[in-house]
Amino acid sequence: MSVVLKRFALWPKYLLIGFAVLFFILFTAKGLLIHGNMGTSAYDLGIFDQAFWRYSRFLDQFNTVRGLPILGDHFSPIAFVFAPLYWLVPTVAWPIAVQTFSVALGGVILFYLVLARLSGLPWLALGFALSYFLHPAVHNTLLWQYHEIVLASGLYLGLIWCYVKDRWWPFVFIIFLLLACREDMPFTLAAFGCLALTEKRWRYGIVSICLAVLWWLMVVKWLMPLFNGQGYFRHVQGTLGMLFANWHNPRFYLERLSDPRSMMYLWQVFFPFGFLAMLSPRFLLPALPTLAANVLIGGYNTQIGYHYSVSVMPFLFWGALESIRAHRQLFDLDKGRAAIVRVGALTLACVSASGWFYFQYSVLYLGRFPDQWNALSANASKRHLLASIDRNFPNLGISASDFLLPHLSHRELIYLFPNPWQIRYWGIAGEKPHHPNAVDLIVLNRDLYSESPELIDYLVDSGIFHRDRDESGIMVLRRLRPEAEDRNQAIIAFQKYMAMSALPFVDVALSPIFATTESQFRRIDVPQVLLQDHAPPDWQPLTPTRPTFLNIDLTEGKASGYETRYVRAVLTVDEPMRAVLAIGSDDGVTVWLNGRNIHENIVLRPAHPGDDRVQIDLATGKNVLVFRVNNAGGAWRLIAKVQPYRRSGTE
Repeated sequence: MSVVLKRFALWPKYLLIGFAVLFFILFTAKGLLIHGNMGTSAYDLGIFDQAFWRYSRFLDQFNTVRGLPILGDHFSPIAFVFAPLYWLVPTVAWPIAVQTFSVALGGVILFYLVLARLSGLPWLALGFALSYFLHPAVHNTLLWQYHEIVLASGLYLGLIWCYVKDRWWPFVFIIFLLLACREDMPFTLAAFGCLALTEKRWRYGIVSICLAVLWWLMVVKWLMPLFNGQGYFRHVQGTLGMLFANWHNPRFYLERLSDPRSMMYLWQVFFPFGFLAMLSPRFLLPALPTLAANVLIGGYNTQIGYHYSVSVMPFLFWGALESIRAHRQLFDLDKGRAAIVRVGALTLACVSASGWFYFQYSVLYLGRFPDQWNALSANASKRHLLASIDRNFPNLGISASDFLLPHLSHRELIYLFPNPWQIRYWGIAGEKPHHPNAVDLIVLNRDLYSESPELIDYLVDSGIFHRDRDESGIMVLRRLRPEAEDRNQAIIAFQKYMAMSALPFVDVALSPIFATTESQFRRIDVPQVLLQDHAPPDWQPLTPTRPTFLNIDLTEGKASGYETRYVRAVLTVDEPMRAVLAIGSDDGVTVWLNGRNIHENIVLRPAHPGDDRVQIDLATGKNVLVFRVNNAGGAWRLIAKVQPYRRSGTE
């Protein structure tokens, strides 16, 4: 019997190891699936991936994806640990796996932390660990690609462990690792030091606060200005600067706190362990700086869908643990059969609550694994194309669209298109924007062509680039000739083209939805003669984001089946003109110009700019274009642009 009991006592540890390994495998696989299906972005994986590659090649830390010195944007020297890994095998699998390992390790540390504070309760310790592994806020730190602060997850729980077990030198070592994660870690560590002072653990408190303050001052007053040329507060004036600027305005903070999104965020973070932690509120002190910033800054910080709760969750679990320990008599967890039942009930309640919360808010979605695995095969041609570009042109400068860039970022010059023609976030350290001639290849997701159609058309129509490949939903442009040596002149040439490249649409209006059947797609619901003077009163007026480029989502966020919609737009010219109408539609499209049918293509397809190109003749004055767009289900969109024939280079 004693042998059986001993083995039974080991089961929680065996289960812990199994769940930790399963957690690591699941989230590493999920991250790699997302990447393999073109779901990782230049923000942030592409940025960090190039940085790690540059470190491994002993290059400077200037990041061309956004055009900034990466240590001047966020001071994160812990990134240097990836340099030897990237020197061995440069792959995004390293950061995805390492951050997952840090979070999984946190669950293991939490288990032993519970055992240290509530001795003799291994099943309750396992319940805490399982609740940690199931919590959506923990999951969501991992599934937004990679971010350096996620590495702090396991480190925070290691810090708590060393503090509880009075391991002084490991405690100090972990403080330095945390400070190396990012420049804002001193806020949490200083608050941790304040907690230690409330418990009269003077050495831990004073050293934590002093190291946090000294590191903060060194980074923001010396190191970051050294790299970015402007300092920290000026760089983050839209976030922390906003909070400091409103210190005298209590209404600002009250509005933030009462915002429904803030309430939902606090509910998602605190349930179920945060409310238990409030029985011992001082242990929440280290979480307060990050929690307050997330709530008060607003935007995407105020949700658990990203990594910004990393500095909150470890302390919520610790607070819940200390609450149970401080109120042990209340929970009556002492020996005896009744105590075993209560421990089991508490463990089951913890796991069940996190399990329910998992189904409500987690982004893991195990049920989607088969679909994502199938999508991996469907996207194989895209990956092979990108791999061949990366392999065959390792030293060429590339400008790539967002979700393709992380597959091409192991090079010195990789830009987030439309950089460097149109600058986004460049010159933080006085770095001059790179010349467009630094780019030899442009690699674009064909579906995102609509974001910069004028620039792409200019580069092709002017003979600067040519379409080298257009397959698997990816368009590759290769440089034929250089642009003007002076960067300003090169940009001016593009701006002149933009001013003349397309005609502006006015009086754009969208019809109501007309339900049809597949056999009635050619049915005319609105006589053309009624549309020549003005749109009917029940049509919705639209203001295009770019007047020269229509890109209209016809579903308006609603489910759609066999349906038809019309779009009316007016072009006004001063003299008769021949032009080219470029159309993309999902699905079929029919076009009338001044009441005369000029084009029809009843097909099933996604909307790509320029799939149909129609030569048209515009009369002096007002010209009325009417588009009928059929939908057979799913996405429903119209894309259109009219270019003067002399500029288009088309038939």
